Amino acid sequence: MEVERNPLSISQFPPLPSKDGAMDKNSLEASCTEVNFSHLLNSKNLNNPLTPTTNIESITMRTSQYVNGVPVIQWSESEVQRMDVIEILQYDAVGKFFNGWPELEDLRKNIPKQCGIMGACRIRVLLNKHILIRCALQEDLVNLMSKSAYYINNKEGISFLMRPLIYDSFFRVDKETSQAMAWISFSNLLPTFFVKELLFSLASTGKATST
Repeated sequence: MEVERNPLSISQFPPLPSKDGAMDKNSLEASCTEVNFSHLLNSKNLNNPLTPTTNIESITMRTSQYVNGVPVIQWSESEVQRMDVIEILQYDAVGKFFNGWPELEDLRKNIPKQCGIMGACRIRVLLNKHILIRCALQEDLVNLMSKSAYYINNKEGISFLMRPLIYDSFFRVDKETSQAMAWISFSNLLPTFFVKELLFSLASTGKATST
């Protein structure tokens, strides 16, 4: 499977309200068709935070094409991002163990307590000493990734080293990820500029920016 990667653009964010605080109805309805996590904040998904959502635009079926004799199916990166939202995967992390690991029952019992996960959490085996940690809250993912390693106990009290890794559709268990959680500080930034679109624009520059 191949994914066409597109650069992040301002069109991925909903429009800002006008100066009088109102938002054009057509603009608001158009923004709801974009991929954004506000679709998850409805009563159904709050009651079932890890249940796949159905109110996101569905993924179009594709037919395979042959490239050098090999069948290939392509989806765009925006479609792959929608897949993660549909399956509630955007707050997932991978736990990588090195020298042994506890039983799955112990992992499900102890990881939320030892990693400070406050919301709903599901844990399952991924592959080859890797587990998928499915957090329902973004805050839990951020807190989980704030440490480079954890020691998870089994029922006998033996500790096993676990490293948290960011999960996305390009994750591979046979390769170390180059992604990491980072904090970006904008010194003396006025509250006026705490708008999501502006913060993402500043962060995308990759260098110090003054306002």
